[in-house]
Amino acid sequence: ALLKAALRMYHVRKEFMVRMYHVRKEFVVQRQAAIKIEAAMRMYHVRKEFMAQRQACIVLQRVVRGVHARKQLVEAKAAVTTLQAVVRRYQARKRHALLLRERKEEEEAERKRKEEE
Repeated sequence: ALLKAALRMYHVRKEFMVRMYHVRKEFVVQRQAAIKIEAAMRMYHVRKEFMAQRQACIVLQRVVRGVHARKQLVEAKAAVTTLQAVVRRYQARKRHALLLRERKEEEEAERKRKEEE
């Protein structure tokens, strides 16, 4: 009876150890699955935040480039306006000098005609 009880105890203990091995193995599998799910969720949140920051940077760059382009346009218009003023001033002085020369030539011709009379 003692041997039978010891044998029974041995089998109970063996079954318990086998069951514990399977339970532990299942626990490890579930734990690894939970770790992978948590990592995926962390990656999802980090990527979502990264994409939001990236989009904000793109918008900021677009705004800064637009401001810069408009500033360059204003500067270019000012330069063109200045250049036009210089060219028009030059043309006006040239026309004025030509008119003065023509008037002087007319006066010379008139004076010579009067002298010949």
